[in-house]
Amino acid sequence: MKYLAALGVIVMLWLHCRMQAPSCTLARAWHAARPHYDYLQVVELRADRTGELVMGEGQLVRTQVTIHYAVAGDAIRFEYVAGSHAASRSIGFALTTGDFPVVERDYDGAREHHYGCRLELAENPFPPDTTSDPHVMYYACER
Repeated sequence: MKYLAALGVIVMLWLHCRMQAPSCTLARAWHAARPHYDYLQVVELRADRTGELVMGEGQLVRTQVTIHYAVAGDAIRFEYVAGSHAASRSIGFALTTGDFPVVERDYDGAREHHYGCRLELAENPFPPDTTSDPHVMYYACER
């Protein structure tokens, strides 16, 4: 009986932690919604102000751009270090915490995923001389 009570407490704590609003910070990997199972478009922003923009599909990496970034107010300045010859640019952004359901296609059908953080960009962050889809909504903190 003590075992069941302890297990119940552990499960309740785990559920409480899972349901808590995450602390949304820019320094993380942000994923665009997948239109099919072997698709990837990621904006990775690291705490040291470096990162990568990666787009792939069909089990191939189509674009990989190394970046440096800086935040000024409600804009992110992207400096493309490797993988592009484009000039640096600033893009407006909004960072939101909540429950964001996203339907994504998998190899065996569509599934709804719930994310706790959303990064909305004013325009596609990938440089114009690279391959990418025009995503402006990126998600993190899958629940």
